[in-house]
Amino acid sequence: MKKKGASTADLLFLIIVLFALAVGSIFIYKIFDDTNDKIQTQDGLRPEVKSGIDEQVNKFPTIFDNIFLIIVVGLGIALFVCAFFLNSHPVFFIFAVILLILAVIIAAIIANTYEEVVSNSTIASAESQFTIIPYVFNNFTMIIAGLGVLLLVGLFAKSRSEPA
Repeated sequence: MKKKGASTADLLFLIIVLFALAVGSIFIYKIFDDTNDKIQTQDGLRPEVKSGIDEQVNKFPTIFDNIFLIIVVGLGIALFVCAFFLNSHPVFFIFAVILLILAVIIAAIIANTYEEVVSNSTIASAESQFTIIPYVFNNFTMIIAGLGVLLLVGLFAKSRSEPA
């Protein structure tokens, strides 16, 4: 039987992708901000160039916060829709619940790892410029639990009109 949609294991993929995107965005912003500080002290550049670079660096957190939110919502919807198209037998519900509990535990560990990474004073200043990414990771366990419940609904709460 070919796999046609999402399974509960894909929730683990979602957790890792969101963590990598969040930490990557914050580190990239930190690098851009440090580079911008050095550019602003250069004497050979015109003021228009300096202000243009500064404006782009200041827009970075807002843009990447919005991109991160779109990715969270988009991957959540894709997870539910793909799970809906996967034929699953009700016998496997208990295993899916166990995998969901495991995913929530892993999400809690990843959220704590995120907090530890951004607690560094140099990174914390960069992270404070973002609003959506810290909010998501402050509530990461609940968000993953909610997405996991939606995944279970997509997997098991459909009519069995065709044979499995």
